[in-house]
Amino acid sequence: MELLTQINETNINYYAPLIPMSVLEYAAKDATTEILGIEAFQTAAGAIVFSLDGSDVNIVWLGLSEEFQGMGIMYRCFYDFLDLMAQSGMKHIRATLHAGCDVRARRLLHEYAFDYSDARQATWYCTLKELRTKKIFKTESRHCISLREADEFMLRKLSAAVREDHMAYVDLPLEAKDYAACSSIYIRDNEPKAVMLVKENAGRLYIAYMYSKENQPQAMIELMAHTLGACDDYDEAMQVTTGVVNPAVIKLVERLECGRLERSKNAVLAF
Repeated sequence: MELLTQINETNINYYAPLIPMSVLEYAAKDATTEILGIEAFQTAAGAIVFSLDGSDVNIVWLGLSEEFQGMGIMYRCFYDFLDLMAQSGMKHIRATLHAGCDVRARRLLHEYAFDYSDARQATWYCTLKELRTKKIFKTESRHCISLREADEFMLRKLSAAVREDHMAYVDLPLEAKDYAACSSIYIRDNEPKAVMLVKENAGRLYIAYMYSKENQPQAMIELMAHTLGACDDYDEAMQVTTGVVNPAVIKLVERLECGRLERSKNAVLAF
């Protein structure tokens, strides 16, 4: 038997380990975001994280513990979630499916006949070799330093800037040890204007977060050049992936004709 339960201060500790820390950070700083826990067999099994915008519901994240998958639990709980939202007067359920999104999530929304359209976000796949052959990244990066070179004062400034970005799924405050050595900061007038946070996992590099305070492509170009310069010891066949949410950066990637850009999909269900 499973049920949806409201998350509050008394039970959050049971569900927190099931939810990515970045999503919890996002929920904590956004007053419109709520969490419903999924309880199965009297055990915390998963969660649905969503935000409310007027009569629209935006699904931020949903997931189920591996041990409870394959039992139809998420399917039944999602039905209860949709019913709850409809009874609350909501008109639309919205979600964004990114490239590489869990196939189970895609199947779930397909089962409930969500309508799809292209989103403004995308996922970019390429290799170090492809990036190194681009002349645009052979520029000087005189305004960049390694994240690990930043002092405590600079990291606090950077954390404050990232905190203002509502699209950031980043654990705060920022700590250099959480990211690869090739992560970089773009600094002008002693202020962090842009950042590229990189993680390494299973022989791949993942650009976990890109931020430009003034949406200047030049800052991102210098950051990439600096990051590539710190990757000399890596195999040129190593894959690099990143999610792209800034339209200016998407246009830059399209002009590069480097690697593969996969557009995300918006999914909408109207009641």
